[in-house]
Amino acid sequence: MNKTIDEIVRGSENPLAIIIVGVGDADFSGMDTLDADDEALYSTAYRKYMAADIVQFVPFNEFKHNPHLLAKETLMEVPGQLLNYMRKNNINPHPRTDEQRRQLQQQLSMRPNAQGQQLVPMYYHSQREKFLQKAQEMGCDMYQVADFVDQKCICENDFGIVMDNMNNPNYINVLRPM
Repeated sequence: MNKTIDEIVRGSENPLAIIIVGVGDADFSGMDTLDADDEALYSTAYRKYMAADIVQFVPFNEFKHNPHLLAKETLMEVPGQLLNYMRKNNINPHPRTDEQRRQLQQQLSMRPNAQGQQLVPMYYHSQREKFLQKAQEMGCDMYQVADFVDQKCICENDFGIVMDNMNNPNYINVLRPM
């Protein structure tokens, strides 16, 4: 236990999070000590207290019937630990230009298309479903329309054009069977 405390104290100066999940019915009182929510750990080897709270202990049995709550409890302290480390070390996020923000937002809003062949904007999926429904209501073969739309997206790689066409009623008329 003392060696573990020494290493936690040593690691507490770094951007490190230690998560301990106690599984089973054992006595986890030692893990509660390592969690150090009530009292900061002191290392006799390094003769100092921990620089930051970097340990989170979660007894699995208390949350085993609620996976959402287990995940929440397990990861609850990590964001604060990261922010505390950054503040303590005067680390500020890099300011982004409007263009960098736009690119980042676009990257975060992408997911694979129906064939999983490329990333497309998230809004494409909801528009695609509305378009397919509209085409089916007009008597088009939904599967042929879906293949056509997906192939057009893959070939053109310009979702703006495809989205404009999907919102154009004449585009559906072109696809309608004669």
